[in-house]
Parts: sequence; structure tokens; C-alpha cells
Amino acid sequence: MVVVQTALDDDGSSPFHDFMNHANTVLEEMVDAGAIKAEERARMVLGSRMRRRRHLLAPFEQEGEFQQLIVEDCELSTISDFAWADYERDQNKQTWAGRHARGSSAPLLLPH
Repeated sequence: MVVVQTALDDDGSSPFHDFMNHANTVLEEMVDAGAIKAEERARMVLGSRMRRRRHLLAPFEQEGEFQQLIVEDCELSTISDFAWADYERDQNKQTWAGRHARGSSAPLLLPH
């Protein structure tokens, strides 16, 4: 089984912060443009709980396993955001939003 999730680098940094900052900026622009109300924006939460590697592996520290699972490998990788690269090229907000909406419902547990 392969588990994929957003995580922080060991130094606590993540390129995901830039994405979240951009999302917040766009939401504020939507308020300014009247597309959504300030009250609606105030109730919105862009949730994400990123963890460092040591936190991800903590349940496995004492026994070397957790709930009969063991960690064979744990690596942090930066992946390219192909939807953003396409947006930078063609500036199509609808396509970019649709690709991210579909991607956000991707399964977190993938067969290996």
C-alpha cells in the first residue's frame, strides 16, 4: 500500500503554502468583485493539516509497527502541479479550477 499526502519538509517548509496563499488571495478578489459576500468568505476554511516526517512515523516508533502495519520506506517528494503549468501557459481559470476540483477528491490510499 502506498499512502500519499501533503507533508512538510523536515525543515517545516512546503510549496503548498504558496498554493494556499494564492487561494486566499483569489477568494479576497472574489469578495472585492462581489462574486461572494464577505460573510460567506468569513465562514470558509481552506483546511489542511500537513505533518513532518517524524510526526507521520511516530505511531511506528515504539514497536516498529502500528495496527499490524510497518513502514518499509518513507520519502518526501515535490511533485509538479501540471494544472498550474497549464494555467500559466493559457490563463484559463475554468480549466484550472476544474482540474483541481477533480484532483482534490483523489484517493489517499493507492494500491502499490
